[in-house]
Amino acid sequence: MKMFVQTSGPKRLMEMLHLFRSLQNQYPEEPFCHLLYLAVDPEDQGKGMGTSLLLPVLAECSTNNILAYLENSNENNLSLYQKSGFCSFNEWQLPKNGPTIWFMKRDPS
Repeated sequence: MKMFVQTSGPKRLMEMLHLFRSLQNQYPEEPFCHLLYLAVDPEDQGKGMGTSLLLPVLAECSTNNILAYLENSNENNLSLYQKSGFCSFNEWQLPKNGPTIWFMKRDPS
């Protein structure tokens, strides 16, 4: 948090807190596993590493019959998540030329 305030300033922090509160309104009503900050080094993208990172988490969700949920802000990643069983149930275009956010979930089947 300290680093975020130092790099972005207090005004930006307040904007981000408001955004995070708004994002929470999209959370599924049923229990879910929230996947955050999945990233693959650009040099390694397209080599199956994203899928390799997802598989153990999704297997755990399936074993425990828990929905998987994530927010995706990179259109290039939609196919990765869709191939892993996720479907988009809402999307937002953030203001001020911000990115689109796709809200995605995967049933634990």
